[in-house]
Amino acid sequence: MDQQKSSVGVVVVAIVVTALVVGGGMYWWQTSKVTPQTNTYEQIVKFNCEQSGGEFSESKCQCQEEPKVNGAPAFTYGERDGYCVDSFGTPGGDLGETVKNLQEFQMLKSQ
Repeated sequence: MDQQKSSVGVVVVAIVVTALVVGGGMYWWQTSKVTPQTNTYEQIVKFNCEQSGGEFSESKCQCQEEPKVNGAPAFTYGERDGYCVDSFGTPGGDLGETVKNLQEFQMLKSQ
């Protein structure tokens, strides 16, 4: 009877140790494969900021300081759409040039 109790105890201990080792190994393997990803929202804000002529740093968009209009920067950050925009709502940078070209094209097309 003692022989049977001790062999059952050894089997139980072996199963518990095996489960802990395998479980710990799987946990370590999964966490080592996961790479930290930046927030998708932050990626979009960074893209919009840079396309409209701003610089993205420390989770903030800094719009260009020049040119100035009456001593204030011509471009400000528009929270609603995430672009550096002028007083007319036109973005700056490459995106602004594209918007201006499309507006000119539409004017020529309508003539």
